[in-house]
Amino acid sequence: MLPHKPMNEATQALEECIAAVNMGMSRDQTDEMRERLCAQAVKNTLVSLLHNPSLLVLSDTPSKLAQPLAVLDVSAREAAVQDLIALVLKRKVLAIVRAHGQLASERDDKSPGLFAELFVVLDIALCCTEARVGPQSEKFVCDPSLPFTILEDLVDMLTIERAQELFGFLESREGRLTQNMDPAKGKGLVLLRFCNELLRRLSKTKHTETCGRILTFLTMVFPLTERSGVNLNGEYNVENVTNYDTLIASNDNTTDNYDDFYLVFWSLQQFFLNPKLLFLPANFEKFKKGVKATITHFEKLDESTNWSRQTGRNTMSKSNKRKLDDVALNGSKRHQIENSDST
Repeated sequence: MLPHKPMNEATQALEECIAAVNMGMSRDQTDEMRERLCAQAVKNTLVSLLHNPSLLVLSDTPSKLAQPLAVLDVSAREAAVQDLIALVLKRKVLAIVRAHGQLASERDDKSPGLFAELFVVLDIALCCTEARVGPQSEKFVCDPSLPFTILEDLVDMLTIERAQELFGFLESREGRLTQNMDPAKGKGLVLLRFCNELLRRLSKTKHTETCGRILTFLTMVFPLTERSGVNLNGEYNVENVTNYDTLIASNDNTTDNYDDFYLVFWSLQQFFLNPKLLFLPANFEKFKKGVKATITHFEKLDESTNWSRQTGRNTMSKSNKRKLDDVALNGSKRHQIENSDST
């Protein structure tokens, strides 16, 4: 374990960092201001730990003795402070969750401030992955995967109803979190593991919207050729057949009426069920004609829908105008009657 003194100093530095961010956010709550405040607070508090020569840390030696930073070389000093900051951030997250009674065994949904506090700490962790340890250094204060590892810990601590709300942090800070990310290593693997774990815990029927958001996020940040999203073995569930009425009379690949479109649309499912069928030239031509006919049908449907909406608005506008004219006319007549009665 790390000595108590450096832990206390690092914890105090983190508390000062959080206080500075919260004070600034009380005046301006924009995302730009939050990012600027976190970056400045990290620089003024947590980064300063690297320049504290009297700070005791565990040296990377067989004896694991506590030594001041001053006697360590630059590389060992940076690694020790990295571990220290990561540890106090994770402890702070656990303390916040406990304070709001949001552990799975202490569920209490009446804690609106939980995620506001968590997101501040996560923003600080993100800034630590962006802040360099020195003007000339290429190393960062914390490992780039730290925000994702903290999110993983939170998923394990929170109930699934609350854990799914964490995904909003990823969506709102996608650009910064995925900057210089290699999908095959480092924080890319941690992000993929976090999303898959969250998907595994979510119900595909009860949490459909959140599952869709996660899958959409993965398609935006990972390339189409990423191994986790590619069917490398070419195995398909050919037993998942879509049943539809094939007895309807069809006019080849036209979609002039409902029956024709019904058959063309649902006949495409066999190719999505088993894409290997497309290697046959006849099937590929049938697939292209079916897709073209389907797209054309939906484009016509979209145009007719827009026309109907526009017509409805025009009709409503004319109707409202007539109503207003009637009200004005009745009001004028009533005013004339009142004047004649008074005379």
